Amino acid sequence: EQPGFRSIAIICLLMLYVPVLILMIFSLNSGSLITHWEGVTLSWYGSAFLNEEFHAAARNTLIISVSATIVSTICATLAAIGMTRVKPWRGLAAAF
Repeated sequence: EQPGFRSIAIICLLMLYVPVLILMIFSLNSGSLITHWEGVTLSWYGSAFLNEEFHAAARNTLIISVSATIVSTICATLAAIGMTRVKPWRGLAAAF
């Protein structure tokens, strides 16, 4: 294990998840202003899930993400097959 790896990993995870956690906390505010806390509610989520534009956006996101996953899996599999079936040369790993 490299020195400082754990510290850097923790810092990176905090930088990724703390903003999401803050947004989740503020999304529970029943007030329309972020600076004025009026109580806890899930009504914002209810109105989002009942919105047709949200459904269309979620559907498009799902279609694109599944398509990208399939294409990248096929490309990675073909690259792996290609790397294992040829005679190794210098810089083979860098080619991919």
